[in-house]
Amino acid sequence: MRHPDSALARLLTAPGEGGIAVIALRGAGAGEILAKFFGDKLPQANAITRGWIAEDGRRIDEALLWRVEDGFEIGLHGGAAATTAVLRAFRRAGVRVESTPDHSPGSIEADAAALLPRAATLPAAMFLAAAAEGALSREMACGDPARLRALLDRAAAGAALAVPRTVVLSGPPNAGKSTLLNALSGRDRALVHPEAGTTRDPVEAMADFEGYPVRLLDTAGLAGAQAGVGAEAEARAREAIAAADLVLWLADPVNPVSPEGRADLRLSGKSDLGPAIPGAIPVSGATAAGLDALRQSVLRALGLPFPAEARPAPFRAEHVRAIEALLRPPRP
Repeated sequence: MRHPDSALARLLTAPGEGGIAVIALRGAGAGEILAKFFGDKLPQANAITRGWIAEDGRRIDEALLWRVEDGFEIGLHGGAAATTAVLRAFRRAGVRVESTPDHSPGSIEADAAALLPRAATLPAAMFLAAAAEGALSREMACGDPARLRALLDRAAAGAALAVPRTVVLSGPPNAGKSTLLNALSGRDRALVHPEAGTTRDPVEAMADFEGYPVRLLDTAGLAGAQAGVGAEAEARAREAIAAADLVLWLADPVNPVSPEGRADLRLSGKSDLGPAIPGAIPVSGATAAGLDALRQSVLRALGLPFPAEARPAPFRAEHVRAIEALLRPPRP
C-alpha cells in the first residue's frame, strides 16, 4: 500500500549510459523512505553524504546524497542497470516514480539535463540537476534586480561547472608534464618514462579543481623539432595551446627553459628534488606537493571563485543576455 504522504522519485538525467545519474526524491515522506535504503545518516542542508543504497541488506549502488529545498537528490553511477534497480526498489517501498521530464527543446532545463550525465564533479552534478529542475529559470523570474545582478556575477562559475575549462600542460621534453597530469587527475592517464618524447598526441584527463571539472591536456614537449614525427607532435601541442582556456608552462629547475609562446602560469617541477625556479609555482607530480596551491592559482587565473558552489547561475551566453535584458529599464 502506498502511504498518502509517499515520496515522488524522478530521474533527472536522460535514460541510458552516462558518467552520473541523478534521481530526485521529493515529498513529505522523502526522508523516512530514504532512511530505509540509505540509513539514518541523512545529510543536513548544504551537506553531502556518501554511502550505499541497499534494499533488505542487499547493496544496489554506491551513492552520493545531498539535501535540497523540498527533498533530496541522489547521485549514482551512470549505468542504466543501477538506476533502474534503485527506481524499482523505491517503487516497491511505495514511492511514486515519474518518468523523466520532457523539457521543451532549447530550454534552460533541457540544456542542463543534456549536460548532466557528463558532469565530472559533484558540485557540477548538483548545479546542473538544480538547473534541470528549474532553479535558474525560477531565479530569473524573481523580478528582483539585486538577485538578477547576483546571477550575472556567478556567470563565469556557472559556465565552468556546466562545461569544463581546458587547461594545457606545456613545456620542454621530460619536464614532468605527464607525471603532473596523472597526479592532478588521480589516475595513470599518461605514460611516464625517463626517456624524453613519450607524449606525442595530446593526452586528456578530467580533474577536480575545488569542485570545478577541469579538462587537462598533456602535450608533447616543445624542443624545436624541424621534421618528422617530433615536428608533427609539437604542431599538435601548439594547436592545443592556442585553443586552451589556460596554459601552464612546466620547467625542470635543474635545466630551466624559458616559455616558448603562451604561458599563463609558470610552474617549477620536481620540487621534491631541489629548489624552485624563482617566480614560478613549485610543484611535484611525484609527491603531490604544491598541487592544492596550483589548483587555486589556476582558478584565480580563470576568474573563478572557489570552492565551487551549486547555486543558480547562467551557464550559456544566451542566459546572460536574457538576464541583462530583464535588468534594462522598460522603454517609455
